[in-house]
Amino acid sequence: MTKLILSVSDLKDHIAINFIGGFEILEPFIKDREKYLVRRYIGDALYLKLGAVYALADGSTSASASAPVTLEQYKSILYYCQRIVANLAIMDYIPEGQLDISENGIRISTTGEKKQAFEWQIKMLADRYQKAADSNLENLLEELLKLTPPEWTSSAIYKKLRSHFVRSATEFENYFNIDESHLVFIKLLPDIDYVERTYIRSILGDAFLEEMKERLLDGESEESSSVSTSEAVLSAYRTLFDMIAATVCLLTAKHTSLELADDATEIDKRAAHLQQQLQEYLNANASDTLFAKYFKSEQYTAPLTEEDIEADESETSHGVDNSKLSATYATF
Repeated sequence: MTKLILSVSDLKDHIAINFIGGFEILEPFIKDREKYLVRRYIGDALYLKLGAVYALADGSTSASASAPVTLEQYKSILYYCQRIVANLAIMDYIPEGQLDISENGIRISTTGEKKQAFEWQIKMLADRYQKAADSNLENLLEELLKLTPPEWTSSAIYKKLRSHFVRSATEFENYFNIDESHLVFIKLLPDIDYVERTYIRSILGDAFLEEMKERLLDGESEESSSVSTSEAVLSAYRTLFDMIAATVCLLTAKHTSLELADDATEIDKRAAHLQQQLQEYLNANASDTLFAKYFKSEQYTAPLTEEDIEADESETSHGVDNSKLSATYATF
């Protein structure tokens, strides 16, 4: 049984259709799209909550003032979910809906007053349904990220977002233009995951990467915690989080299969520059007391001291190494 759309009347609240009855014809398509919404975006707990919100007979019941999300806010989330499901379900129904399928085979229904729509008309309508669903999906994701309903925090998508250095389209937009599209950002998550598991891991090392991920989950990238009380240390970590996020965004833009409007060569240059800056910052600041796991890792390279520079200049001032030339002449 569906939970978000239960009748033809519900569908008519969101799309223009001429159904008088026959909800059972559309119900399988609605079930499929509700499952899709649950699996990809909202999770089981929030789905059940929205079903309960739908089941309310009227709007007289309200959540307590101390509730993290009000009833009206849940209704707003429910509205976007219904819009998404309605548009996608009807789009799915169209191919079968224009056919008469029976034990006698598959036919096209035509009467004296009505005939089948042209293919271009059907395509335009399907495109319109898809755009409406995408637009409402953008609104839904924005609402979920803003309100963070407690039921949503158990969903796979929320856990995935929390596990990355860049957690939203708004954060991604700070470093690379995706038109603040939450839908595009969700599609980029596999690429973000790949970049963090490969490039960022190779820069930070396993132990320090895990530490940074733990700090992210603890909220230490945003505020102080009992682990780090020094403002200087917190500032250093905030800077590092920002640098990692910027590097992740540019490397994601470089490796994604999505078409992002930007020059590929320029993305390469910017990504390489950010990687270099990140490594230089870590090497310049790591010590036994700051970024200690990185300091003790194989990734750490001690920055050159004044003595190192002077020694290098001294060797250079002695000119060419004649031993190589002698070896060359000896072959003649």
